Amino acid sequence: WRGQGKKVVLSFGGAGMGGSWPGDSNNCWDYCFGKEGKVSTQLVSIVQKQNLDGIDLDYEYCYDTEGTQSGMCTAKDTSLFPTKASFDTAAQNFLTGITSNLRQKMDALGDNYELTHAPMDSDLAPTSKYYQILKDQNENLNYLMPQFYNGYIKVVSDGFTGTGAGAYSAESVYSNLAIDLFPNRPDKVVFGFCVNGCGGTGTNANGQQAVS
Repeated sequence: WRGQGKKVVLSFGGAGMGGSWPGDSNNCWDYCFGKEGKVSTQLVSIVQKQNLDGIDLDYEYCYDTEGTQSGMCTAKDTSLFPTKASFDTAAQNFLTGITSNLRQKMDALGDNYELTHAPMDSDLAPTSKYYQILKDQNENLNYLMPQFYNGYIKVVSDGFTGTGAGAYSAESVYSNLAIDLFPNRPDKVVFGFCVNGCGGTGTNANGQQAVS
């Protein structure tokens, strides 16, 4: 693939690891919290063995159950996290630690390894703890791949600047990322579309729709 000018990164996470929406019972992330060193070592080992180009973290789970996610997201295993505060601290420390650990360990392998996150649009308000962590870690990220689908933004229906089907415009979120999270670096924000499997939310996009 490199001969074709492409890069392949390892994706870690996804909805099956745990989601922040009501009714989701998956909590695989719980057992990663506090193990940032071990998890990062295992991921970098996979990248090295498979000769991949980097790692994408797809975290869609809870991290602020006392704050912005109150009433929507709760810790699933109270034997591990008896209070909301203990869970939130563990989750936020994990997001910070896994990012910095991966950057350090991939840099030790060479200069060409890429690190990114693929957050949901609902996690990208500037008041979000996840947003604040990403902003603090921006120097460790090659780029960000926000999910502009399945959430509050309906870019296929509303276009880049509009609202209606969605609560917010894609432009407002994208612009804030390019100006604030990565100061004046729009090239570090990759616009994420869903090409299949998002019909239930009306956010599947074909190639022509994505380009337009």
